[in-house]
Parts: sequence; C-alpha cells; structure tokens
Amino acid sequence: SEMGQKLNASEREYEHVWQTLEGAAAAPPAPALQGAWGQGAPAVDTGATADDVHFVFGVIADIQYADRADGTNFAKTVTRRYRNALEITKTAVADWNAYSTAEGVPGWGASGEISFVAQLGDLIDGVNKAAGASESALRTVLSELHKAPTQKFIHLIGNHELYNFSRQDITRFLAPNPPGGALPLDSAYYAFSPHPQWNIVVLDPFDISTLAPSNGDVEEAYRMLALNNPNDVRASGNFLDGLEGIAKRWVPYNGAIGQAQLMWLEKTLEEAQKAPQRVV
Repeated sequence: SEMGQKLNASEREYEHVWQTLEGAAAAPPAPALQGAWGQGAPAVDTGATADDVHFVFGVIADIQYADRADGTNFAKTVTRRYRNALEITKTAVADWNAYSTAEGVPGWGASGEISFVAQLGDLIDGVNKAAGASESALRTVLSELHKAPTQKFIHLIGNHELYNFSRQDITRFLAPNPPGGALPLDSAYYAFSPHPQWNIVVLDPFDISTLAPSNGDVEEAYRMLALNNPNDVRASGNFLDGLEGIAKRWVPYNGAIGQAQLMWLEKTLEEAQKAPQRVV
C-alpha cells in the first residue's frame, strides 16, 4: 500500500541516519570525565586540566509540577508528587550554583561556568490544564529554574507541554536561548555549537503526533498508530492492552519524527562528521 511504502521509506531513512550518527559518534573523542556532582558525591581526580573540559551544562527532565496533592501517572503505576517536584527543581538549581561557586568539580579541572541548561520536557503536568493553572504553574517553575547560574536554556517539547499549550504558546513561553545567540522561532528542531569540537542537536519528538503535529495533520499519526496498536486509540481507555516491550511506545501521547526533520538530521550529522565534531 502507499502508506506501507511510505513507512518502509521512513524506516530506510532512519537506518541511514542511525549509521551517520554512529559515524559522528566515532569522531575524535574528548577526554572522558568520571565522578558526579551533588550532595555527598565523591570527587574523582582524573588528572584533567581546565583545557581538557570543553564545556559543562546542566540537565533536568520531567519536573511535571502542579500545585496539587500527589497523584499517579496514566497507567497508575507511578506516584507523582506534584508539589515536591518544585523542591527537586530547587535542589538541582542549588547544585548548579554550588558547582559554579566552587569553580568546577574537584579533580576535573573545569571552570565554574555552566554553558547552558537543557530542560528535556514535561516541565509542568497535564493536570494543570483542567485546573486553569497552566500559565501560573509554568511561571512558578521557571522562576526557580532562572535562579541557575546561567540564563542560557534549551527547552524540549514533551507531551505535557502539548496538553497545556499550543505550539505557538510554547514558542512564546519557552523560546530557546542557547549559547551563541537566539534561534529562528519557526522550528522546534535545531542545532548549536557551544564549543568548536561539539554540536548539540535538539529534535522535535512530536513532529508527527495526535497532540500538536507540526503540519497540523493528526491523521498521519493515527494511521501510524493503527498499523502498530490493535486498540482504539481514538477512544479513552487502556491503549496498552496486548502491547509488550517497546511496542508500548505506540500510544497517542507519544510522537514521531517526520521526513523533513530526518533529512535535516542526516545533513547535520554529516556536516558534524566532516568538521569533525562530536554530537550530543
């Protein structure tokens, strides 16, 4: 069928991009760092100097804050401590500031500068939408994140962002601000280089989705789901019935990368490989 041919073509493109990614990963390596930073974390002396550490960045994901009592995830298998999520965020920011104040992790030789913070999606929980608290919850979390020792942030799109906001609102509230200056606001995927030997690639995992596809066509996502999930994903219920292992990804609150984004990724990785640059 035409749909089957399109999916097969996409699978071939994924395989090509993956091979390119492996090539980019094989570029000349930067010095490996060992140990961890945080309360009670042991300092491991690697013998590195300041010149060995190219850049440092903070990472945080799945905060899912809401000003409400604890709840559960969709499958009711995990407790969500909505208010406590803000306290965890404060702890992360405190660690980043402690790192900056200490001028690096002992033994790593790094300077105290944090180049940027990567917020990997689901900044607030979807329950805020029904409560009419989406914007206030977002402001609360951002007010804590912005106490970090850098104001350079990249924000990835998670399904909970799309429960609360349109793509246009996400662009307005969570515009990326990586090192090197502002980026065009017409795309949720982009790349930037915090160091000549490194390239950071940010993807849009909901390019194809039932929530807010980049081209506005939710039917493309439903067609893909129908080929891989026997359940009625258009109706409320247990989308996971009969699914095992990685097949559980075929649910309507997940997304996929479209063909144009795949082609851009392939080109970006090929350019990094030629540079050569390592890719994150």
